[in-house]
Amino acid sequence: MARNKEQTHQLITDLIIQKYGDSVILQESVLEGEVFQEKRGTSDLSTSEFMELVNEAQMFASEVFNIAIPDPNQVESID
Repeated sequence: MARNKEQTHQLITDLIIQKYGDSVILQESVLEGEVFQEKRGTSDLSTSEFMELVNEAQMFASEVFNIAIPDPNQVESID
């Protein structure tokens, strides 16, 4: 099944949350007295939170797919 960029981004984020219980992406909210967790967008993360997410994505790719993802500053843009 072909995926677009947004679908791939969402899939990877969901898989990382499942594997690592990512507290960076998940935030608790209260609505009418009920506590639930919702995902924060990556654009809402601080630089340090985003780097933590990148680190988790690198660990996930290494463990699950046996591939190494370089740090963002180690590659050129591939728009």
